[in-house]
Amino acid sequence: MRLNFRHGIVKTQTDQNGVSNFLQHEISRKTVSLVIYDIPTLISFSHRDTDYLVEETVSIQNAWTLPEENCWLYWDVNLQSAAVTRGMTLIKPVLTSEQPQSPIYDQHWYDSSENVMKVWDGAKWNEKIRVFAATFTNGRVVPFNTGSQVGIEQFPNDAGYILLDPFQNPIRYKPTGEPNFWYGRFLTSESWITVSNRSSVLSKIDSGNFPVVASEPIPKFSLVQMKPNRRVELARHTDHTTRVNGIIVEDMYKSDISDLFCHGFIANDDWNWPDEAINKSLYCGAHGELTIDYPKSGVYQQVGYVYDRNAIFIDLMPVIVLDEIQDFDYDEQIVNPPVANFSVDVSEGIAPLTVKFTSLTEDASNFEWDFQNNDSWDAVGKEKTFTFTEPGMYTIKHRVSNQYGKDVKTVANLIIVREQPQQVLRPNLKIKLSAIGLVKSGVTFKVRAFIENAGLGVASNTIRSIQARTDTGVDVIVVSSAGGQVSKMGVGTQTNPKITNITFPAIDVNSMEQSTVELELKVDSYAKSVIITGLLSTDDDSNLGDNEAKIQLPVRF
Repeated sequence: MRLNFRHGIVKTQTDQNGVSNFLQHEISRKTVSLVIYDIPTLISFSHRDTDYLVEETVSIQNAWTLPEENCWLYWDVNLQSAAVTRGMTLIKPVLTSEQPQSPIYDQHWYDSSENVMKVWDGAKWNEKIRVFAATFTNGRVVPFNTGSQVGIEQFPNDAGYILLDPFQNPIRYKPTGEPNFWYGRFLTSESWITVSNRSSVLSKIDSGNFPVVASEPIPKFSLVQMKPNRRVELARHTDHTTRVNGIIVEDMYKSDISDLFCHGFIANDDWNWPDEAINKSLYCGAHGELTIDYPKSGVYQQVGYVYDRNAIFIDLMPVIVLDEIQDFDYDEQIVNPPVANFSVDVSEGIAPLTVKFTSLTEDASNFEWDFQNNDSWDAVGKEKTFTFTEPGMYTIKHRVSNQYGKDVKTVANLIIVREQPQQVLRPNLKIKLSAIGLVKSGVTFKVRAFIENAGLGVASNTIRSIQARTDTGVDVIVVSSAGGQVSKMGVGTQTNPKITNITFPAIDVNSMEQSTVELELKVDSYAKSVIITGLLSTDDDSNLGDNEAKIQLPVRF
């Protein structure tokens, strides 16, 4: 879309007086809802040299939650997933080309020297893709006007929608040699790329695809050729009749239906093209694989270009059949049928058990797997993972083939899956103490101990005890022990204080059950404070860290 500004709200619905009414303040709920009737809300996010368009097309109840204080509401585009979220900040954003001095936590700063929104996390500035929607001031929600929020008036300015790959993930772009912050850049519907060997031609990113039927097992990201009735098979440059018609982006079994992609941008996280391969031409290999090595015999056809480490651009060129057939080293290595062999990363474990299977056969074009020994091929591809959900012993079959033949390897009872061990139910005792906040000398006061079993097992033979002492070491008198056995130790000095201990009979505490004991104590001395400690012990506590509680109470005369 051609705009005359960067970073701000492009379009909203308005009332008959031209006032924006795309936000609805729910005063009783302290929320703000996004309201869409006929006209969507359109926002332009500026991030370095790219502008992203986001269109809000449906109403969202309670899109923002308001605090008690004044705040600024915003939209946010995630730098990794491109997902749109909404949030707010209590700190007024600033616009400047220089870093703010002494920033505070959650300070928003639009760095006009780099065209980047940055937020202070207390230690460093973090980049964000963020546009403000409204302010909440003195109890009123005031939407921002349409136009630039950062003072950048620019015409013409091309803002585009973020492009997604076939798996609905955003397509990120990093120019060769640029710093790492370029990894946050997304390709948009307004992006342009330069095609290798045709530097004077700019190709717009697009895609053409239609459904086809597999005539044979086809690994994902393989080049294929069309046959009658929309059937496809692997393209092989060694076959002089091969004409690459597109690429398949998912594994296909025989008779499966999938989309054939004939032109456009494709990303794959499993690719790892070297830096020197970027912008080089791509060709069809001996078994439909993508390669940057041009063929020395058979069919010569450029099928596209390496765009980035994990991305290519499919652009099919005319076919040239090489007149002089030369020896091709790869073909010489596969004059015989392949020999099936494979490895696993783990062969034994507890259900559910995920196992990675890797074919060790190098000279095959098709790789098939039967993980359940039921004469049905569960997957195709050189490397596969499978999750075994049920306990048992599993026999694995691996079949490989090329144009010279096929081979099958079967390993009986290779994968052993055991049942989950039974959960041991253990208790988790917790204790809390409660007392009045001020103790008067010579006056009885109460202390309560709250005991809870927050675990799943029974706390058997639970011993409960309460200890009391003063800061000067003098005696604490027990007025009522609530059935507990009282004992004392120490001589009553600061270096050897007299400690009063009340121990209660052992009990069993069931899971999620609570118990309470209450004491009456008295301090007859010139102590300044009394320290109360609660202790618990049981046969098998899962967490001993919360079996003790302590409070210190001031003593007044």
